[in-house]
Amino acid sequence: MTDKATSDKVSYQARVFAVLEAALEVSESSRPASELTERLGLPLSTTSRLVNFLVAQGMLSIRGTGGYGPGPRMFRLAMRTLDQLHESEQLDRVTRDLSKLTGESVSIGLIVSDKIVLVSRCEPDASLRAVARVGDLIQPHTSAMGKAILAACTDDHQRRMVEAAEGDVPATVLDELTGELAEVRRAGYAVDEETYSPGLRCRAAAILGPGGRPAGGISIAGPAARYSRELADAGVDELKARAAELSSIVEAH
Repeated sequence: MTDKATSDKVSYQARVFAVLEAALEVSESSRPASELTERLGLPLSTTSRLVNFLVAQGMLSIRGTGGYGPGPRMFRLAMRTLDQLHESEQLDRVTRDLSKLTGESVSIGLIVSDKIVLVSRCEPDASLRAVARVGDLIQPHTSAMGKAILAACTDDHQRRMVEAAEGDVPATVLDELTGELAEVRRAGYAVDEETYSPGLRCRAAAILGPGGRPAGGISIAGPAARYSRELADAGVDELKARAAELSSIVEAH
């Protein structure tokens, strides 16, 4: 390969990564190709070609708003990367300990590009359980974990998270949650009484990172027939203690 061909290949690869990084910036709303073009100083035709390539490869997905979010391949890579981190062992330890203590399913989700990804989960030995898998996406506006996280978010971050899940303007959705999120902030935890899934009861608390920004959430869930309201409420103090423990781990890294 000639020096020019090598240089052209490196330049193309650098542009691919630049477009991917710009499209997945968490701190800002998702951008359409026209805004990515302006930010990166690339021709629109080049940006569109690279974005289409990344979508075809599963690294990006197209949101209903016209912007871009992480694609399924990106989520798989993120999960594999998380598994290599030392912190993953600590997350798994917390889910195991809390599941053993409560006898119910315990899950931890982390925010990845405005979406909540289930990263650790422990099931009880009991035959009746809440069904979910590591790698699943958790809805921010219908689940206890999602509401615990939303309650800790700024208004703009709330909008982006619901938008990432719904693919449209979430103003109405968030308006309907105003009272409930205020109660979550007051109590320090969120409640789900068979709303997210019929027959399922859940309690959840937010995991906070640097500056008090939400990094994720932890939840305890089980069948309402076994996991009574009294049992669920009795476990709230332990749930909040584990959320605080995880917050200190996240903030330290």
